[in-house]
Amino acid sequence: MDTLKIKIVLMAAKYKSLSRAAEELSYTPSAFSRTLSTFEKELGVELFKRSNIGVELTSDGERMIPHFESILSAEKALFDEAARMRNNRRRELKIGTYSSILRSYLTQILKDFHE
Repeated sequence: MDTLKIKIVLMAAKYKSLSRAAEELSYTPSAFSRTLSTFEKELGVELFKRSNIGVELTSDGERMIPHFESILSAEKALFDEAARMRNNRRRELKIGTYSSILRSYLTQILKDFHE
């Protein structure tokens, strides 16, 4: 599922205005509205009642909000865990050298580096 669509729903619910929510996410109002309508069709659920003064969540929309928030929370946890994994990964150092240098210097250099 595209989490950007979920962010669009949550912004629209927060601001109760498609144009204000679109501005917040750097969308044009028409693209924002089209994306929201497409998402509602994809879900088969009307999330908002639209009027000339803004939008209001339907009862179905109200029921979906906790699920959308849960998905975004899980997405954040996923990316946070991936970042921790990248930061904790053991790094590998490969050194190419001549055998004469290896015998003479490299052992001490690596010992000093490790310390």
